[in-house]
Amino acid sequence: MRSRPWPRNERRAPLWPEELDSVAQAAAAQPELNVSVTFNKRYSPYIQQIKSIIAQDDFGKPSYFFGKFAGGYRNGATDLLRVGAIHYFDLARYLFGEISRISAVSYEKQAGQAHFAVNAQFENGAVGNFFLSS
Repeated sequence: MRSRPWPRNERRAPLWPEELDSVAQAAAAQPELNVSVTFNKRYSPYIQQIKSIIAQDDFGKPSYFFGKFAGGYRNGATDLLRVGAIHYFDLARYLFGEISRISAVSYEKQAGQAHFAVNAQFENGAVGNFFLSS
């Protein structure tokens, strides 16, 4: 990484023009910072840097991906996957390639409190684990 600061403030994306304006004003006040407002993590500057490092010949072949997502209360187990955790699957595919095999177990203790343990294998042979929880 470069010596530039890479602060991270993960929160929901701005919903209203006024909120986006406040982000733009804060970015203009500190032009040395990188700012991104994204849902898909693949577009974040730090993920772009990771992707470029992985692509270097001297890095070697990636072999393991681990993703953890804790999203807070959800309306149900499918909401946890559709709204939040899906972005970790997108990130894994972006960094490692397509997933060829996947298996999962889940536990929903009560409505709004779901947990998934997911195992994956990528087409390139690498493996991955995802722990997804509300």
